[in-house]
Amino acid sequence: MPRPAPADWRQRLGDAFEIEHVKLPAGADASREALLAVLETADAVALELEPRQVHALRRVPGKPLAGNVPAGHSDAWLGIGPNVLRYGVLEPLWGISDDDLRAGAIEYSHDLDEVFAFLEARPGASAAFLLNPVRIDDVMKLADQGERMPQKSTFFHPKLGTGLVFYPLEP
Repeated sequence: MPRPAPADWRQRLGDAFEIEHVKLPAGADASREALLAVLETADAVALELEPRQVHALRRVPGKPLAGNVPAGHSDAWLGIGPNVLRYGVLEPLWGISDDDLRAGAIEYSHDLDEVFAFLEARPGASAAFLLNPVRIDDVMKLADQGERMPQKSTFFHPKLGTGLVFYPLEP
C-alpha cells in the first residue's frame, strides 16, 4: 500500500543524518548521472520524501539511528546501506519492521528506470531510496564474523543458476 512520507520526516530521522537537498539538472540522462554521482558520497539518496525533491542522506558518525537496532550486531553490520535504510529511515518514518519486509511491504528494484516509473505512477504517494551495493569484502567480513546479511542485500549479477550443485575441489 503506497504511503507518502510523513510531513515531519526530518524530525523523525533525528540527528543521525546530514540531509542535503539535491538539485538535479534538466534531462533524464543528466539527472540519472547526477543521482549516481551523489550516491557515491551518500549512504542513501531519497526520492520523493517531499514532492518532486531529491535528498542525499549521509550518516553522522557517532549518532545513533532512530529505529530499534537489534542487539548483538557489529558496527560494520549496522553500517551497510540496507541496515542504515532499514533502521535509520524505514522504521522511523513508516514503522516498517523485519516482518513487514518479509511480507513484501517494500518493493525492490535494481533498475533506475523502473524506480522512476514506479514514482511517476504514484505521484505524492510513495518514496524511493537508492543505495550503493554492498561490497563483496563487507559480505565476506560479516560472514566471517557469523553475521547474516539483511534481506535483498546480496543481489549480485550474474547469478548462478538455480539448482546448481557444488562439488568440493579439495579432498
